Amino acid sequence: MSYLTFLIAEAFGLAGIVSILFCGIIQSHYTYKNLSEESKKTTKQTFEIMNFLADNIVFSYMGLSVFVFPYHRWYFGFIAFSFIAILTGRLCNIYPLSFLVNLFRKNKINYNLQHMMLFSGLRGAIAFALAVRNTSSKSRQLMFTTTLVIVFVTVLVNGGTTSLMLRWLNIDVGQTEEEESDEETDSRDNASAASSSNRKDRSLIANKWRKLDKRYPDLISNIDTHNYIENGN
Repeated sequence: MSYLTFLIAEAFGLAGIVSILFCGIIQSHYTYKNLSEESKKTTKQTFEIMNFLADNIVFSYMGLSVFVFPYHRWYFGFIAFSFIAILTGRLCNIYPLSFLVNLFRKNKINYNLQHMMLFSGLRGAIAFALAVRNTSSKSRQLMFTTTLVIVFVTVLVNGGTTSLMLRWLNIDVGQTEEEESDEETDSRDNASAASSSNRKDRSLIANKWRKLDKRYPDLISNIDTHNYIENGN
C-alpha cells in the first residue's frame, strides 16, 4: 500500500516520500490497532530491523557520495548561509509557536524543551533522498553538496551531543520496557480521569480524527482500541 501511494504521488508529480509518510500515519492509526497483541509485537520488531538496515544503507550511501559523486559544488558561502537560514527558521518557528500552543495547553512546553527542539533539528535521510533525486544542473549539484554537508554536521555534532544536551537541560529520558508497560497499565486505569485534560492538549486535527473514530467504530475492530476511543485518550 505504501509503495502504491508512492507511485500515485509520483504519477501526479508530487513528492512520493511525503506521501509514504502520511500513508504510514494512517496505517499506524488503523492497521496497527486492528492487529492482535502477538502480531503487534512481531510487526514492531520486524519494522525495527528494517529501520536499522535502511539507516545503515542510507548513511553508507551518503558516506560514499562524498568521495564518489563527481560533480560536487563546494560553495562555502552558500553552505554557511544555509546553516544561518536553518537556525533562523527554527528560531522563528519553535519559540513563537510554542508560546501560542502554551496559551491553550494545560501541560506547558517549558523553555528547556523548546531549547532542545531547537538543538535537535537533524537533517538526515529524507533531506538527502530529496537532494539526490536530480543532480543534472549546477544549481542542483550545489544543493546536493550543501545538503550533504548539513546532514553530516547536524548528525555528527547535534546527534553526537544530544545526550549531553539532555543532561545539561535536565530533561528526563530513558525508559525500560517494564516501566513503559507499567505506565501503559496506569494510563488505562486512569483513562477516564485524565480524558478531559488530554482532550484540551490535543490539536484540532487529533480531536477531529477521534470524533471520526467514534462515528465509524468498525474501522477499528480491536476491543482495547474501542475502550481507548471511548475514554478519549
